[in-house]
Amino acid sequence: MHRLALAARDVAISSLGRQGFRRAAGASIRAFRARSERTSRTMKLSRAQFIRGIRVLALGPVLGLTSPRGRLPVAVGGARELWSDGRCTVRDGDRIHLWLEGSWDPKALEHDWDGTPLPSSSVTVDADGRGIMLLLRPPQPSGRFTLAYHDGRRFVLDLMTPGDPPKGDILPGRRALVAATWEAVETFESQDDIVRAEALIEQMRGFPLSLDIALQSELFSLQLARWLGRFDGLQVGLERVIDISRRYGNAPLYATALCERALHLGHIGHFERAAADADLAAAVPGLGLYSDQLQVNVSWVHIHRREYDPDAHDPSAELARAHASLERSESSLAEGARLNLAVAASQGRSPDLAAARRWMDQVDLAALNLRDRVFAHLVLARISHDARVVRSELERAASYAALTFDDDEILRVLYARARFEQESGAPGAALRHYEEAEAIVARQALLLTLEHERSFFAGRDRRSRSHYLSLLDRDPTRAMCMVLGARARHLHSLSVAVDSSPEYVEALTRHREKQGELEAMQRSSRELPQVELEISTRRANLERERLANDLRAARARLSSESPPWMCPIDARGERDVPQGTALLTMHPLPEAGRWWFAWKRYGEQPLPLVIEGAIDAASRWQAAKQVLCTMRDDDHLAGLEQLWVVPTGEFLDVGFHTLLARMWPQGPW
Repeated sequence: MHRLALAARDVAISSLGRQGFRRAAGASIRAFRARSERTSRTMKLSRAQFIRGIRVLALGPVLGLTSPRGRLPVAVGGARELWSDGRCTVRDGDRIHLWLEGSWDPKALEHDWDGTPLPSSSVTVDADGRGIMLLLRPPQPSGRFTLAYHDGRRFVLDLMTPGDPPKGDILPGRRALVAATWEAVETFESQDDIVRAEALIEQMRGFPLSLDIALQSELFSLQLARWLGRFDGLQVGLERVIDISRRYGNAPLYATALCERALHLGHIGHFERAAADADLAAAVPGLGLYSDQLQVNVSWVHIHRREYDPDAHDPSAELARAHASLERSESSLAEGARLNLAVAASQGRSPDLAAARRWMDQVDLAALNLRDRVFAHLVLARISHDARVVRSELERAASYAALTFDDDEILRVLYARARFEQESGAPGAALRHYEEAEAIVARQALLLTLEHERSFFAGRDRRSRSHYLSLLDRDPTRAMCMVLGARARHLHSLSVAVDSSPEYVEALTRHREKQGELEAMQRSSRELPQVELEISTRRANLERERLANDLRAARARLSSESPPWMCPIDARGERDVPQGTALLTMHPLPEAGRWWFAWKRYGEQPLPLVIEGAIDAASRWQAAKQVLCTMRDDDHLAGLEQLWVVPTGEFLDVGFHTLLARMWPQGPW
C-alpha cells in the first residue's frame, strides 16, 4: 500500500500519519470541514461534469494563476506568513521565490527594492518555456519589492519581520484547507466523497498567491485522477509539478511528485523509470521526518515491480528502517509499512514465508482500505500450505478487488488465481482466469492517451502471459492466437489516436459515468459478511460485463474495420495464411529461461519450437538462424513463397527475411 503525501512546506504535519495528523489539525479542520461541506453542496457536479473536470485539471496549466487587471500573476513561496494583498513576513537570510507561469520575456522584467534597482546578486532569474522562477534574496527583512513587465503590469510584495499577524493572514485558513483536502483525497469511497474532494481542490485554487498551495492543489488533483484511473495527461501534469517544485526548492513536494510519477510509470509497465524515480525521491535531501513516510511509498514502487519481475530490488531493508522510525513516532503509517513488509517477504524467487507470516500477524485487517485488503489476502494465500485456505483467501481477495473497480487489483488477483489453479492441476480453470485477464489488458490499453505509455503497458504482463502460454503446449493453434492477439493489440493501441475522435471521447465518458455510479454503490458493500459480499460481487460482475460492452462499442467508433487482434487461424487450418506463405511469431518464457516460437503454413497446424536459454542482443540473431535451420531440416521451407513475421521482444528488429536470403541465396527448397 501507499499513502498520499501532504507535502506543502508550510504545513509541517505530513510525517504524522493519518491519526497523528488528525490530532494535530484538531478543531480547525473540523471547522473548515463544516464550511467546506456547505460550499460543496452548492458546487455539486454531475458525474460526467466531474470526469471532464478531472481531464481538464490534468491537462491544463499546472497552476492556472489569475490576478487582477494590471497585476502580474505571481505566486510567492518561502514566506513565513503571507497575506492576499501582497504582504509577507521573513527573517534575515530568508529567500523568496516568485513564479510567473507561461511564456514571458525575462529581459522585459524590471525589479527594484524600495524604488532602487536591485543588483543581479539579489535576484536570480530561471526562465524557460514553462515559466520564470525568480529567487529573491532580500537585502533586509523589511522593504517593498516591485516586479514590473514592459506592458505596464506590476507585482508588489511588502516584506516585514514576523510579529503578531494582522487581520487577513491567510496562513491559518490555508493550513486547514490543505489538511481537509488531504483527508478527502486520501479516504474517498463514494461519488459524494469524490465531488467533495474536487470541491476542496477548487477552493485551494482560491489562494493563487501561495506557490505552495498552488503546487499542492495540482498534486492533489493528479493524485485523485490516478486513484480514479483517469490517466489522460497524468504524466505530463506530474512532470510539470516535478519541474516547478524542483526549481522552487520544496523538497517534500518534489519528492512526493517524483514518487507519484513512479507509481504511474509502474502502472503502465515502465518499471526501469519507475524505480529510478522512486530512488531519486528517496535520495532528495532535506526531508527530515517526512523521509520515513516517503519510504513507505518508495517501497511500494519496488513491490509493485516485483509482482512482474521477481528478480527486481527487494526494498525490505529500507522499509524496515522506516517502519522502526514510524513506530517510534506512533505514526499510523506504521500499519501500512507492516503490510508492505509482509508483501515484500512473500515475493521473489525465494520468498521468506515465515517473515511474511510474522508481519501479517501484526497487521490489523479491519483497519485496511479495500486495496490494502486485496494485498493482505493475497499474502495470506501465499503463506498458507492448505489448498482450501489458499482458495478461500484468493476468493476473498477477488471479492475486494471487484469492489475497488481498479483493473490492476483485479488483474493481480486473476493472475494469482490462475497460477494456483495451474499448480493444482486444474488447467481449465487456470485458462479461464488468464483469458479474463487478457480481456482486461485489452480494455485498459486504450485508456492511455500517450503512445509510449500504451507501448510499455502492452508488454507489462508478458511474464504472466508466459504462464498462460505454458498451459497451451497441447494446443498450438490457440497458443499462436494468444501471442498474435497480444502483439496485435499492442500495434493497434499505438495506431489509434484516441483524442482525435469526439465520438470515442463521448462514449468513453458515458462508460466512465456508469462505472462511477457502480463504484459508489459497490463500495458500500465492503463490510458485508462473506455470503452477502459474494452476492454483491456477482451483481458487480454482471454490471461490469455491461460496461465492457459499452467500451467495446466505444472502440468500434475508432475504426471502421474489425479489430485487428482477431486471430486469422481457425481450428481446421483453413481460411488462414495464403498458400505458399508461412507465418512466424514468438514469445518469451522468462521463468523457464526459454523462448517459444510458432511456425504456421497453409492448411497445417502451427508448429511450436522452443529455444533454450535467455536471448539478448548478442544471441538473438543466432537464435533466429537456429529457428530457420530447424524449419529447413524438417522440410518446412519447401515451396515457401513469402514469410510473414510477427516479432516480439528482443526479436523486434531481427531481419528474418535477410537471414533467409543470406543463408540460402538460391532458395531453401
